[in-house]
Amino acid sequence: MALALEPHVFVRGLTAGLAGFWTLRWLARTIRGVTELDRVAAHYGLSRGLVMRTVLRVLLRATVLDPINLSLAFAIGGIALFGERL
Repeated sequence: MALALEPHVFVRGLTAGLAGFWTLRWLARTIRGVTELDRVAAHYGLSRGLVMRTVLRVLLRATVLDPINLSLAFAIGGIALFGERL
């Protein structure tokens, strides 16, 4: 007897698996990049705080503060708050 998954369960599981894989890959690459930047900064006599502030600023601009991401977040928030009233 074969165990058959519903198509929506399969797609959700596949999507969650891919999202998890790409998130872990991004995290590993980010940590490796920050470590390399820290090494280069130490070589040139820059402070670790300067490197971390710069990395955080770049990450925020590329993710949370990106105009497209902000507009999507506002749209989703508006739908969640005012969806029933529209």
